[in-house]
Amino acid sequence: MLYKNDEPYKLLPNDTKVLFDKFKKFPLTIIYPPERVVKSRSKENTTPDKPNSMSFPLSATVKSIKGTEHWRYAENVIIKEHGVRKYTPKNFHFNGQFSFEEKDVELAWFLYTKSSYGKGCLNYNGKTAKFMFEDKISEAERKADVESEKTRFKNMIYGGELGLSEERLRAVAKAYNIRNVDNLSYSQVKLAVEHTVERDTKGGMKKFIEMTHMDDFIKTRSRLQVLLDSAKLRYDIPKKEWQWIEDGKRVEGICKVPPGANPNDVLYDHFMGNRSFQETVELVEKAGKVTVEE
Repeated sequence: MLYKNDEPYKLLPNDTKVLFDKFKKFPLTIIYPPERVVKSRSKENTTPDKPNSMSFPLSATVKSIKGTEHWRYAENVIIKEHGVRKYTPKNFHFNGQFSFEEKDVELAWFLYTKSSYGKGCLNYNGKTAKFMFEDKISEAERKADVESEKTRFKNMIYGGELGLSEERLRAVAKAYNIRNVDNLSYSQVKLAVEHTVERDTKGGMKKFIEMTHMDDFIKTRSRLQVLLDSAKLRYDIPKKEWQWIEDGKRVEGICKVPPGANPNDVLYDHFMGNRSFQETVELVEKAGKVTVEE
């Protein structure tokens, strides 16, 4: 039974909807959070170290816009002398895995929405995690999305008529700042793009898929990469500066790169926001040489 401010509370459809929106259906399972299960320090022990058991209160204080609420889950309540109530059980004793059937919906709802000890739960205190819900459905959906994205990514590179054209893939490769793309065979371009995307821990395949639809972005990044390949542009690492180059020598500085920023992204942003730089790029493209005035 649930109690809100010491009064019995019956779950409403909107209450259980929160649970079912997240986990879809019973049975539900709680397990130890990953930080509670660690590799054994003993070389002879192949199983991980984890607590034999732990307990946490079946009561919780929840702050909301309406004020502070006191919640608890209990199977029994005894009215003692002077009207003092004793709720049992007081704590939830947990050994690392516990499954809830639909008849346990009140306890599952309390742990997910009110307990401060559930990692990823709605009232988690962010400090002491003693359990977490095992979300097998969401995990399966995430894995399916990843595999679908991976398949789409591979098809766009290696899918022949179903994938990107050679011209488009070469343009995308230049937008990824892959050097000397025009000197690579089509197969080499495919491998270079695949390797570059897989090493991109921030954007990854999602960024690649989105980029293939960004015509202006690809065109601009490709233009800048061509100037890099022809040694008209150079990034001076010690000075953290983009420079115009002619005959291997610095002609003029273009822009500085702030600490921690991606140099290629900074150059692109500078191009997009600086009309003078755009005009200089056009002149260099037409003349085939850098004639920037000091």
